[in-house]
Amino acid sequence: MDPIHVEWLLSNHILYATLAGNITDDLFLELDATLVDFIERSSAPQVHVFFDNREMNSIPTIKVYRQLRFTRHPRLGWGVSFGDNDLTRFFISAFVQMNQIYFHMTHTLWDCLDFLKHMDYKLAEEYDLMTLVR
Repeated sequence: MDPIHVEWLLSNHILYATLAGNITDDLFLELDATLVDFIERSSAPQVHVFFDNREMNSIPTIKVYRQLRFTRHPRLGWGVSFGDNDLTRFFISAFVQMNQIYFHMTHTLWDCLDFLKHMDYKLAEEYDLMTLVR
């Protein structure tokens, strides 16, 4: 399994980013560039990102957070992470505070979709988000 993988969960609207193993600063900056690229290529007014951190074993250093570009992208919608890893919960808490973005933590992909359908009602009206669970 690659340490970082990004794909569309819902084309042009919801990105699904998997983070596994030891996530270094360089890998996190690679993820940042990939997310910016996906957001830029999307035709949607907002792009939400789901982060699957269930298999993440280590976190990048705090200095890398200030270098991120995707967090300042004007079309970034909600970031939602899932997984019950205490290490990543700490990382996410610091990440959100430093980047001041709309972010929510849940336990499952189902919870991510349920949260998003309440936060982006226009998207929920257009698509049955709950059918996206694999």
